[in-house]
Order: sequence, then structure tokens, then C-alpha cells
Amino acid sequence: MNAKRSPAPARSRIDLVAIWVLAVVGLLALVVSAGVVLDENLRAYALCAEASSTLCPDGPWYSSMGLAFFGGIVVVTTGFFRGLRRYGRGRIGAWFPLAAIGAVAALTGIATVILLVTMPL
Repeated sequence: MNAKRSPAPARSRIDLVAIWVLAVVGLLALVVSAGVVLDENLRAYALCAEASSTLCPDGPWYSSMGLAFFGGIVVVTTGFFRGLRRYGRGRIGAWFPLAAIGAVAALTGIATVILLVTMPL
């Protein structure tokens, strides 16, 4: 018995353009996010070096930068490919890159909180 599949709904070129534009905006958000976290790291280490005679730990640096940069790369690429996959199946796919931009902002906030909580200032 051959089951006929219903045809996929018509795909919109606007959705494909939106996926690509939001992916590029996500990459720009990733660069800005890494810059903000790097700035917070440098500011925290400058204050740590001036304020105390104890050594400043390296853990906050690696965890916050890794979370913001590598986590952002994973989120943006996943959102892009998931959006393209949904577009290929005839569904709206622009929501995934848009959600990835929100996730990059959330990762930036989490990385900043990690840095502020773990630095002995």
C-alpha cells in the first residue's frame, strides 16, 4: 500500500532571506558578545590586580570566555542549520536564527554573572 504524502507548502524566498540575514546578525552578535565579555574580564583582572595582593584566578577567564565565544558559535550555527532544515521541509525556519540571537544574549549575561560571582574583588 503506497501512502501518498501531502505536498509541502510553498516555500517563501523571504523566509530564506530572513534565515541568512538573521544568521549574519547572529554572527555579529557573537562578536559583540565576545567583546563585551573580554572587556569585563580585562576590567575585573585590572581591579583584582590593583585591589589585592592575592593572585587572580584563571577559572573565571576561561569559563566566561569559553561560554560566550564557543557557546555562541554553537548556538548560531545550530540555529542557522535548523532554520535551513525547516525551510527545506516547507516550514518557516527564520525563528531558529532569531532564537539563536536571544541565546547569544543570554550566554553573554550568564558569562558576565559567572565572572562577577567568581572574581575576588
